[in-house]
Amino acid sequence: MRKMIELKNITFGYDADSPVLKNYSLTINSGEFITILGHNGSGKSTLSKLLVGLMEPQQGEIIIDGELLSEDTIPTIRQKIGIVFQNPDNQFVGSTVRDDIAFGLENKCVSYDVMNELVERYAQKVGMEKFLDSEPHYLSGGEKQRVAIAGVLALGANIIILDEATAMLDPRGRENVMNLIHELVEDRDKTIIMITHHLDEAVKSDRIIVMNEGEIILEGVPKEVFQEKELLESVKLDVPFAVKASYELKQRGLLKEVVTNDEELMDELCKLHSNR
Repeated sequence: MRKMIELKNITFGYDADSPVLKNYSLTINSGEFITILGHNGSGKSTLSKLLVGLMEPQQGEIIIDGELLSEDTIPTIRQKIGIVFQNPDNQFVGSTVRDDIAFGLENKCVSYDVMNELVERYAQKVGMEKFLDSEPHYLSGGEKQRVAIAGVLALGANIIILDEATAMLDPRGRENVMNLIHELVEDRDKTIIMITHHLDEAVKSDRIIVMNEGEIILEGVPKEVFQEKELLESVKLDVPFAVKASYELKQRGLLKEVVTNDEELMDELCKLHSNR
């Protein structure tokens, strides 16, 4: 599998004596859906800023799609990466949804016909085609985030970073954005990095990276990571109810392994009931 992102021995700190990332190394393959978990201050959002060249590491190398990130390559590499931040209101620059999705394309001097086709296509992709002429302040938080994702897709980014993109949304908005992310994952033509502190958002990831104090403390597929309930709780991550309940059942010898969601838990409880 082709390597899309390589971080090699990255060290970075806002204060030279207090590194946020310490000798940090990570490889992400093309088409992977990676979730980076950690509480506030763990270094996960700093990582996203380094990946898009907003900050420069004190030590180490960042390689994006085979190209070393540097002052000379930042313009090229930024065309490959789209980032969606946590506050949707800070991302709108257009007076309508159409203008906002088109903003990046206009900066690239894309012709009107091509630009209009891309705006229509990706507005439909994220379910916002009926809102193209709406003003942003009439949209919900979840709708604004879907527009932000449409803008990233329209630019042709093959790496999408979602930096706490659901943190300020209500439950319905969060669910809608997560459903959209899972649809994008199914296409397997984008490398998606989701940065969050919500473990339940990581259930369908290909791989989970757990960070604490600038270091990777746990890595694996969701079921492997969720087995480590006590470690996750020790770094202030709120373990989903299904994981907590199945962990206790496993401790009592009633389940073979921890499950990751409510549906799996209900299936296991039904099996236990029928075997009585």
